[in-house]
Amino acid sequence: MNLQKVLIVFLLGTVSGYCKGQTPCQSPARLAAVYKAAKVNGLSDYSVGVSPRPRLRDFFIGLHQGPPNMRLNDFCFYSLQTEEFDFSGKNISVNIYLGVDEVEWYIATSSKAVYTLKNFNSGPSDFNRLMHDMHVNVDSPDQAEAVAQTYNIAVYGEPLLSKLVRDNLSLIGIAASDFRIHHQTPDPEKEFDSWWAAERLKDHFSKKPQTTKVPDGFAVEFYVYKSREVTLQKLFVGPKGDVTGELIFD
Repeated sequence: MNLQKVLIVFLLGTVSGYCKGQTPCQSPARLAAVYKAAKVNGLSDYSVGVSPRPRLRDFFIGLHQGPPNMRLNDFCFYSLQTEEFDFSGKNISVNIYLGVDEVEWYIATSSKAVYTLKNFNSGPSDFNRLMHDMHVNVDSPDQAEAVAQTYNIAVYGEPLLSKLVRDNLSLIGIAASDFRIHHQTPDPEKEFDSWWAAERLKDHFSKKPQTTKVPDGFAVEFYVYKSREVTLQKLFVGPKGDVTGELIFD
């Protein structure tokens, strides 16, 4: 077999293996289930683009699974975004999500179920159903924090990570970017300095967020910045990875 034939055989084998690896998440049946779920929840399948989002699955990899566990590669994650124009150039959608950083929806699927997550009303309950189907087991503060972070990403979106306040320096960076982009004033630097002088005296600098054991689970605390406000958020994580509590910004 000459070198050219060897290269052809190698490339065919590589493409075949790649396609087999991609088949579950890009199969017509999975995509049809995603479009159906979107349509049931009020999204027109003519104005929504669907893209596989394997990075979302990465956030679930570190979660501890107890027996019987489902193979993580059975789960697929997708991002849905509105398409403003159709192929003819006609405007087919109107953005009604004013003030939202990102118009995007997340949906997950397995071979047996569909889970509507970010920007769906059923996001919190479907996340808990996903945790149960993955047989997640939470028995330590670290695991509870991992579940809480995964919940925040799956239900509220990855951009939320850029709003989490971990210390004074992270708050300065987050707030400065917000003032620069969203608060156009004659002297933004002076306004930021005034805000920071008042902000550093508030309670969130004297009490660090923590995760504590409570009856039937863990209480997870963390700070989130939004529109010049820093708020303490609390989520409860149960032993099976179920999460209760909603983020409140106002």
